[in-house]
Order: sequence, then C-alpha cells, then structure tokens
Amino acid sequence: MHVILLILKILGLILAVILGIILVLVLVVLLVPVRYRIDVDSRGGMRARVKAGWLLKLVSFTGNYEENQFSYKLKLLGYTLLSSAKKEKPRKRRKKRSRGRKGRTDRKRPDRKDERVIELTGEKREPDTAETAGKEQGEEQSQDTGKPGAGVFGKNEDQDTKKSIFARIKEFFSGIKDKLEKIRKQMKQLGKNIRHFWLGIKNVYAFLKREDNKAGFSKMFQLFKRILKHLRPAKLKGRLRFGTGDPCSTGQALGILAVFYSYYGESVKIIPDFEDKIIEAQILAKGRIRMGTLLIIIIKLILDKDFKTVYHNFNQLKEEF
Repeated sequence: MHVILLILKILGLILAVILGIILVLVLVVLLVPVRYRIDVDSRGGMRARVKAGWLLKLVSFTGNYEENQFSYKLKLLGYTLLSSAKKEKPRKRRKKRSRGRKGRTDRKRPDRKDERVIELTGEKREPDTAETAGKEQGEEQSQDTGKPGAGVFGKNEDQDTKKSIFARIKEFFSGIKDKLEKIRKQMKQLGKNIRHFWLGIKNVYAFLKREDNKAGFSKMFQLFKRILKHLRPAKLKGRLRFGTGDPCSTGQALGILAVFYSYYGESVKIIPDFEDKIIEAQILAKGRIRMGTLLIIIIKLILDKDFKTVYHNFNQLKEEF
C-alpha cells in the first residue's frame, strides 16, 4: 500500500510539473509582446524593411522589399525555418559512355539468316493469287465505270446531291432555331439574376437599418478602435510629400489623410505639392503587439449580447440569399 501511494505521489508531481510548464508557456505567449520595426524610404526607388521579434528574438522575422522584389526570412533560435532564397540544386554528373571493345560488341547487327537461305536455295516469294485477283477485279470495275453504259449511277448521284442540299438547308434553319432558343433562355436567366441581386440589396439595407443591430454595430466599432489603438506604433516619425499633378485630386487626398490625423498626429509631416506629380515618403515606426490584449478584446466582443444579436440576424440574412 505504501508503494502504491508513493507511485501516485510521483505521478501527481509529474502531472503538476507538466501543467505548470504548460501554464507558463501560455502566459509567456499571451503576455510577452511581439516587437516590430518598419522602415520605408521611397527616394530613388521604393524600399521597405520589416523586422519582428518575440521573446528576446527567440523567434524573428525579417522582410525586405526593394526593386519590385520581396524577400523574407523566419528564424527560430537562430535556425532558418522559412526563407525566400532559392537553394541551388546540385548538378547531376553525366555518365561517360565507354568506348572500349565491350561497347562495340554490344551493338546489335542485323540478322542475315533469311538472305543466306534465299541465296542458297535460289527461290523467290511469289505474290498470292487472291491479291492478284482482287487487283484485276478492281481494274475491270474502274474500266466499266468509264463506259457509256453507266448512266444509272449518274442519276443516283444527282439524287444524292439534291438530298444533301435539302439536308443542309434544314440543318441551317434548325441551327437558327436552337440559337434563338438559347438566347431566350439566357435572357430569362439574366432577368432572374437581376431580380435576385436587387432583392439581396434590399435585404442588406434592411439588415443595416434594423434597430436591434445598431447597438451591436456601435460595440463592434468601439472594439475595432481599441484594436487599432493597441496596434498603433509607440514611436512614429516620418515625412510625406505627395502630389497627383492635379490640384483638385491632391486636395481630396489631403482631406482623406486629415481624417487619420488623430492616429499619426504631429509625428508625420505631410507636405502637399499642388503642381507636380510626386510621392516621397520616409517613415520609421516601432511598436509592440501583445496577444493577451487582443484575445481579451475578442472574447469581450464574442460574449456581448448585442453582438450575438447581430450575428443571429446575419445568419438569417445568409439563409435568405
């Protein structure tokens, strides 16, 4: 009995150690952030570099974009797991052909036994009588067709040509009928698709206007803003000079960038050029992403009642389609 209790204690300690290791690993994954760095420079050609590391670069990722080519590398403990660099395959050596006597003796020579037999016996093969008779009959038939008494065959040929002309005319009109029927079916199917598409637009508009969905949409928008805030780089510096060549479109683009002013603030200088068509960017961004924070935001959204209502109504909308 004492031995059994001792074994159970040892098993319990082993299980506790395993569970503790798993818990520590889960906490490390959730709490240790992924740090990233982004460098962009478009002067003299577009160049971009992305670096990301986790747990003192235990896992690291590097990506480079230069001269319309993208290269990447993923490492674990210094060992490359994935890479865009192509490994050169070893070239296969060609086997040299042997030029000795063995190679010469392996060549096959034509067998001349039949020729020797013919020379010794002096006999030659004569053509079969059936073949010669068939040829003679074919020649006689070909001569008979050329005689003036073969007028019956000419009448049959005229009748066949008339039948073939009527058959072609019939096939032509039947083909036109089939094409018209096919066009009619296609137009009918097109009308059904248009009605189905219009009905889908109405259903989507009604889904967006439902009162019980508004609260869920607002919750989703707030949580989306929290995710963007968490992903926003802690350090951001840059300079952007752009111009489309048209003052009107340049002003429109500047208005769109002004909407995101709260995201980049004064850390990025934006210089519009209303005369030339140009784009120059120098951006440096550093930040970190914590998986635990993103997981908490997603769990809150899934457990929210208003979001469940939106999800249920969305499933009903899919069934209507």
